[in-house]
Amino acid sequence: MAPDRRAAAFGRLDEAIQDLNRRFAHDLALPLTRAYGDEVAGLLLHHEPGLEILDALRESLHPDGTLRCVIAAGQIGVPSTDIRRVGGEVFKKADEEIRQLGARNGFFSCLLDEEVVSLALTALVNTANALIERMTPYQRSVWRLAKQGLAQREIAERLGKFAQSVSDAARRAAIDTVVAAENAAKELLSKSFQR
Repeated sequence: MAPDRRAAAFGRLDEAIQDLNRRFAHDLALPLTRAYGDEVAGLLLHHEPGLEILDALRESLHPDGTLRCVIAAGQIGVPSTDIRRVGGEVFKKADEEIRQLGARNGFFSCLLDEEVVSLALTALVNTANALIERMTPYQRSVWRLAKQGLAQREIAERLGKFAQSVSDAARRAAIDTVVAAENAAKELLSKSFQR
């Protein structure tokens, strides 16, 4: 991240963290906190909202920076109101996986109890992210509205564009593929949580 853009990006990140802590207050054992400068950690009661949180954090940093994220399930060490003191198996797994993501310049990894589900979620989220990161600002605007379920005609009206322009943007950016991958990941995570 460019040093001259860091303050603005971290300001947006902090705003996103505050909003997420309000939105998911009932899902968080400990709120999301930015610690050690650029690390965000939180303790969820269940993993279902993890992808929505990831999406919001990624978007708060765009276009100035990106992030690495791990969703891990496991036992904590010590109950505490300070997330830096909790520790335990789940944080050790997440820390090690973050290090590995950094070494391979990766974006996301999922470490749930079911290995096949974890691998599928990791693949879906990384595929969607690779396509999202290639989008132009206009394509990203189309994607944000498409993921809300708006039809291309509605997106064109909302953005003040011609329908053909939206259609071209969606095709070039593979927006249908991105939205399908994101929806499949959310459904898989939700079903995994139900089990």
